[in-house]
Amino acid sequence: MAADCKSAAPCELRRFESSPVHQLSDLNVWCWMNRLLVAFGVYAVLAALAWTTLSDPKFKYATVAILAMFAVRTWTWSRRQEREHRDE
Repeated sequence: MAADCKSAAPCELRRFESSPVHQLSDLNVWCWMNRLLVAFGVYAVLAALAWTTLSDPKFKYATVAILAMFAVRTWTWSRRQEREHRDE
């Protein structure tokens, strides 16, 4: 006798807020802090490359300003994650 789909138990994925997957552990905090430092390093390297290779000052300053905007955005995101972790 062949098994049909209706007789099989449904597979449900349940999410619980108290699940360890949804909480930042100390290891996860170090992990995203390391990623933050890597991101700032990448922004610094890109800014240095833009500063040394671009000859037109208008493009040079615009590129560095855009990279600074991304760095500020990354920093504000990390502060928000830190605040959320403290509130839990």
